[in-house]
Amino acid sequence: MARFEAGCSIIIDGPACVKLISGALRALGVEYRDRGKIIIREGRSVPLEFLEDSEVEILSASNPSFERVEEGVYPPEWLEALKMATKLDPADILVLGGVDVGKSTFALMLANHMLSVGVKPVAVVDGDLGQTDVGPPGALSYTLLYKPTVDLFDLRFEEAVFVGSLTPYQAVDEIVESLAYLKAKASSKSRATIVNTDGWFTVEALPYKARIVERLKPRATVVIDGDIDLGLIEDKAEEVGSSMVRIPPPKYIRGKTRSDRKSRRELCYKKYFVDTAIRKIPVTWVKFSNLPIGLGAVLQADRLKEVSTALGFECIYGEHTGSTLYIVARMDSEDYVETEYRGIKCIVTPYKLIERLLVGVYDQMDAFRGLAILKSIFMDGDRGIVELITSYRGPIGCLKAGCVKLDESFREIAKFKYSVPTR
Repeated sequence: MARFEAGCSIIIDGPACVKLISGALRALGVEYRDRGKIIIREGRSVPLEFLEDSEVEILSASNPSFERVEEGVYPPEWLEALKMATKLDPADILVLGGVDVGKSTFALMLANHMLSVGVKPVAVVDGDLGQTDVGPPGALSYTLLYKPTVDLFDLRFEEAVFVGSLTPYQAVDEIVESLAYLKAKASSKSRATIVNTDGWFTVEALPYKARIVERLKPRATVVIDGDIDLGLIEDKAEEVGSSMVRIPPPKYIRGKTRSDRKSRRELCYKKYFVDTAIRKIPVTWVKFSNLPIGLGAVLQADRLKEVSTALGFECIYGEHTGSTLYIVARMDSEDYVETEYRGIKCIVTPYKLIERLLVGVYDQMDAFRGLAILKSIFMDGDRGIVELITSYRGPIGCLKAGCVKLDESFREIAKFKYSVPTR
């Protein structure tokens, strides 16, 4: 047991469980009185503000289990920004900033604050591909809040778009359009919309973030830790009629290592791979995106054997479009090979490039339904079969390949800058 006086603040690092035995405290804008339990997952740090003399039980993997904060947990500018947001009608806020400055914390506090003054539901759009709170890694998503929470991870996404990349650099156009789509969907179902974004906030990223401002047209744009020249973003905000608010990061924020970020993603993968099954689906039953599959007619087994002999590769799957052969083969190359077979251009993709590739699963109405791992692709007679590991049991309309490979324990074993070529 630990006792804390009114006005005291502490930081708890996850994984941890905090049980309030008596008194009152506040976590990320959520008040707990007399009794309550707060679960803090691995990779998160949650500040607790004690509103009364309180007694708590802390179960933590850290030693010591908490750290006292001598000054206020949040800068006064944060509290002013929260008040400003409640005056917007409708509330429509975009949150920008660099890595580890508290964007997700501010977005969640803002959502909880809106709920506390009677605005509900509140939509939070999760725009960070690599450090997702709502949807799976590699996806953009949104959720609806009807009551305060200390962690969006516990909520289900309402809708998501699988981009596949874990960083925004290679997917700027898709991210901007996907955020606009998700914001429109979220706004139609909520009384307040908060769009959180990724931490790419260098000078090179400013045109990208300015495009987000231009496309989303938020009522207010909150920038955390804007030490760089924000002229471009300020101009776009003024152009679309968005109030610009700059606030500093909290002093307690701790930077995350690359390993920390990877661990958080792997925890998130496991959330979407519960009760998995192996599904075998004929290639002709679904569409494929970012994969050298579904581009033409499936090569029959005897023809595939001929191609294997001619090319010197063990070809396990193939298609032809009339002008091009697309082959998946077991080979030593780390990249695709472009060659010829009987005067026809032939693009050969190493099987190891697509084996255990993370893919987004869409249903027949083009709605994202979850994740899958491409376990294998093979021929069953003259039919091509794709084998998946997935929790999704419903009909599949499309499989969209990402740029990550996962092992049997859903740990990242490879990342690619680009998706498998299909040209």
